[in-house]
Amino acid sequence: MQSPPPVPADWNKQIIKNAVLEMHVSDAKSSGNAIKEAVRSTGGYIASASEVQMFLQIKNEMVIRVPREKFDELLYRLSGYADSVSQKNMTSEDVSEEFIDTKARMQAKEKVKDRYYDFLKQARNIDEVLKVQNEIRNLQEEIESAAGRINYIQNLAALSTIRLTFFQQLGPEIKPQNEYGFWKALKESVLDGWLMVQSLIIILVKTWPLWLLGGAIWMMLTRRKKNAIVVRK
Repeated sequence: MQSPPPVPADWNKQIIKNAVLEMHVSDAKSSGNAIKEAVRSTGGYIASASEVQMFLQIKNEMVIRVPREKFDELLYRLSGYADSVSQKNMTSEDVSEEFIDTKARMQAKEKVKDRYYDFLKQARNIDEVLKVQNEIRNLQEEIESAAGRINYIQNLAALSTIRLTFFQQLGPEIKPQNEYGFWKALKESVLDGWLMVQSLIIILVKTWPLWLLGGAIWMMLTRRKKNAIVVRK
């Protein structure tokens, strides 16, 4: 039986793995500590994290990067911290073909660039030198762009991404039974009455021009009345 051809030494499957996990926990703080330890022990790291406390809920969001070979293990461990899982989606994308193609094109351009350097040595005038240098510059930009794409693919494939959201449900606030008793109501009524007195004083102070005008009119009417009585006599 004929053996299969040997695998090239530089062959490396480039598979991008992603997951979305949403779950409910009983204690957000203790679960958060356990999650951080699980991420650390699997060689990953937390790229971003946030916590929001709403009326009856604590919501935590994390973006976790973990080595691809530890992806399934970490996802399993994270699910184990949940009281219940509301969403769990996983995707895998094989970008090996794009990786190999981009790498091959980059290597071909590097060989062309080397030939242009040989042409540059044989240039006979300044115009030929400038033309060859321009071609070399264009090739270098394309090579750098391809190298950036290769590094990007390798990074995404080497470290998988888990977008984790976990919630803690909070119980409604229960107020003491005597909070709205007689003494509470009496205290609030006294405070309300005092606020009404304060408001009345403020209104009286603000309307002092009207009181001054009214006093002047009253004095004028009183004086006219006295003059009328004197005339009659």
